[in-house]
Amino acid sequence: MKIFQDLGLVAARLNELPEPTDAALLRPKPFLRWAGGKAAIAREILPHLSGNSGTYFEPFLGAGAIFFSNSEFADAQLGDLNRGLIEAFEVVRDDLEGLADCFGRIRQSKEDYYEVRSRDRDPNFKEKYSKVERAARFVYLNSLCFNGLYRENSSGHFNVPLSDRKFPVSLDLENLKLVRRKLAAKSRTGGARVSLSSGHYSSLTASAKLGDVVYFDPPYAPLSPAGSFVSYQAEGFSSKDQEALRDEAIRLTRKGVRVIVSNSNAVLIRSLYSNFDTRVVMKNRPISGQPHGRKSVEELIIDNRSMLENGKLACDDV
Repeated sequence: MKIFQDLGLVAARLNELPEPTDAALLRPKPFLRWAGGKAAIAREILPHLSGNSGTYFEPFLGAGAIFFSNSEFADAQLGDLNRGLIEAFEVVRDDLEGLADCFGRIRQSKEDYYEVRSRDRDPNFKEKYSKVERAARFVYLNSLCFNGLYRENSSGHFNVPLSDRKFPVSLDLENLKLVRRKLAAKSRTGGARVSLSSGHYSSLTASAKLGDVVYFDPPYAPLSPAGSFVSYQAEGFSSKDQEALRDEAIRLTRKGVRVIVSNSNAVLIRSLYSNFDTRVVMKNRPISGQPHGRKSVEELIIDNRSMLENGKLACDDV
């Protein structure tokens, strides 16, 4: 059975919702489901971000759980290699009503899910569908796919199967208004407080300077070859990529930038960050081939605080 959302009711509901006020003390939540998201351990990570007044950088944004949980920074530069993800954030900020309407036009059934998923196989996908339509597709697939997983095949096409969630799924319009407000925040001079960009992490962190904070949450190094899962993008994230990220953390440290990294408690990661402060936290990892095969795993929070305080690697001429 094809299920449609009533477009008139969606638009009316969105317009009826009052704009949140500071007095309400309401904080937005991630509007996407995201495998590897940090909502469950945000309380462990946030203390590492405190005590800094500069700009907050997060170049592996994902669903943005740490950004949305963090109220300490007025200015933020957010990025991700996943262009579709960044488009979804931009459309929530710039055209939430259009997103709600487009989302409501998409039919919800097993057959429809796979038809919508297949659209990026069309070589004219970006020309055939508007940015708002592409963002609605991204949110729709994210809402219904297995475990909120984002994975691409070798051709760069999204290939995650349908989950067992019940139809229909709908947008949390109240939360989306809070998300929009945070993403669209303006400075006293009218400039944007939050910037969004798509690309390699180093292009975002190139402008980080003394007093800024960078939080890296890359695809995790596998704990074992059998447990490897790093192909969120078609290009994957290899051990050489992990080493290059460590080198970027060192470069930023030399500039006086505070750096925090999340990763698995793998031998490779402990070796790469042996000069950094590391702390083990437990997290229930949701990705598994079997619904009942999930278990708590050790993750690392890596911090360069001691390196900065002790002057280790600190220098002005990077």
